[in-house]
Amino acid sequence: MSASETVTGSRSLNALLRVLGGIERLGNRLPHPFWLFVILAALLALVSWGLAAAGVSAVNPATGKTVVAENLLSADGVRMMVGDAVTNYTSFPPLGTILVVMLGVAVAERSGLLAAVLRAGVSRVSPKWVTFALAFTGMVAHVASDAAYVVLIPLGALAFRAVGRSPILGIVVAFVSISAGYDASPLITPTDAILSGLTTAAAHTVDPAYTVTPLANYFFSLASSLVLAATITLVTERVLARRVESLPIDPEPSSPDSPASVDSPASLESPSSSDSPSFSDSPISTRASNSPTSTGSATSDGSSDSASSDLGGVGAVSTVGRVGGLGLVGGVGGLALSASERKGLRAALIALVVYVAAVVAAVLPAGSPLRGKDGGIVQSPLLTSIAIFLALAFLAVGWAYGRAAGTITGSRDIPGFMVHGLREMAPILVLFFAISQFLAYFKWTGIGEIIAINGAGLLKSAGVSGPVVFLGILVVVTLINLVVTSGSAQWALVGPVFVPMLMLLNIPPEYTQALYRIADSCTNAITPMSPYFVMALGFLQRYRRSAGIGTLASMTIPLSFTLLVVWTLLFFAFWWVGIPLGPGAPIP
Repeated sequence: MSASETVTGSRSLNALLRVLGGIERLGNRLPHPFWLFVILAALLALVSWGLAAAGVSAVNPATGKTVVAENLLSADGVRMMVGDAVTNYTSFPPLGTILVVMLGVAVAERSGLLAAVLRAGVSRVSPKWVTFALAFTGMVAHVASDAAYVVLIPLGALAFRAVGRSPILGIVVAFVSISAGYDASPLITPTDAILSGLTTAAAHTVDPAYTVTPLANYFFSLASSLVLAATITLVTERVLARRVESLPIDPEPSSPDSPASVDSPASLESPSSSDSPSFSDSPISTRASNSPTSTGSATSDGSSDSASSDLGGVGAVSTVGRVGGLGLVGGVGGLALSASERKGLRAALIALVVYVAAVVAAVLPAGSPLRGKDGGIVQSPLLTSIAIFLALAFLAVGWAYGRAAGTITGSRDIPGFMVHGLREMAPILVLFFAISQFLAYFKWTGIGEIIAINGAGLLKSAGVSGPVVFLGILVVVTLINLVVTSGSAQWALVGPVFVPMLMLLNIPPEYTQALYRIADSCTNAITPMSPYFVMALGFLQRYRRSAGIGTLASMTIPLSFTLLVVWTLLFFAFWWVGIPLGPGAPIP
């Protein structure tokens, strides 16, 4: 590379870093997502008053019904807001689904199964495949939600160091795999439950009977996890490795965590590591202990709710505190599985095979109660109530692992783990209350439907095709994601407009949701508004203490934008070829 090219590249990076700095400052001025929706509800009330006074209306081409803007400040509106507040919350589609799924996931997480699976994914691969193995493990790790960051980033450093490569490169690969590919996984994740519930609620604007299941994007998500892992591997080996592996490593980096006994009961208790962020204080604690150069680079309210999925991990608090206790990192044997863990994984695999076989056997008979009324699978309890089957699957494998590994000693442990799992859901449950009220008001006023009808009509009259609409939505949501990194909050904002608008253009909600997955993920790896960007920087500084936001951003930007392009092309391939996005998902 010539000197002029080096200077040009440096200027471009500096310009981008200034943009990111502006995004950071803007984002830090935003209120907590809970208050954001309260403010939006107040603004909605004022807008509804003005539109109702102006007599704004639209004719729904799907039903022929005239939709009139309703005044939220009228007597009927006030009665609705007060009288339906509890119903709005309890009937909120994602609420029941995510709570049921988390009952099972909590058992799998607290038994140590998820952590053992992640370590197994990178502990027995040859140096030649370590990058792909770590990247694909990051896709699998999405089942652990935000806890994946805490577990896999230091694990990535250890994996690369163990094969004689730069631990900094391992940190970057692990971080980008989790963040930029957040909504892609070969497994069904809690995020699938949240997104499908919000999409269902948005689709009811046009079709009250429409249901989007957590499996609606499964085929697309599975393909995405493989394609993204391969893309990360290619860019890392062809571009980043040459630069990153030439960087000097500071001598004697501090241990990512202190090792502790896997079988020690104390290691399974509440968090004890002051260096590890919790759901409520991750940006603050990470900045204070690890990232002096990034002051103010995460959300000012200190809530990791701004992470993409809002779950704070499958128990981010407990997982962070138990990183060392589960033998995830630290020490020479940080990657190796103990004999009890290997025994647990074998038991979990057997339990999974037995469970799947039992479900298949129950569905096979033509008169099975798990089939639909017409004898089909698409509109059957198996898919429409998939949450309970997912919860039971996680419960079965988590229990089998825990009994074999010794982390579950009695039946009382199971409800105890579930209690911990639901306790750590408290932040998202609080946020759901504000979101559910706002969406109920939005639907009642008819404003969302009017916007969707007029927007669809405008696009039709302009002759705009599906791909152009897709790209427009992708750009808009990608830019929003730089500031509003809360996945559920962002989809709750744009979904009620985009989903019905595209339905009126004969584009199924499943495609709109798949498009959102791309826009909600790729820029997570470059925005300093994400508390996990700050946390990744903290881990990076263990090996290079002079590293700052620019150091990490210069490594994640090539990966982030390449993933955005490749993932978008994969989406269009599904669209043009007519590949279903998931079981029972319609093909336009």
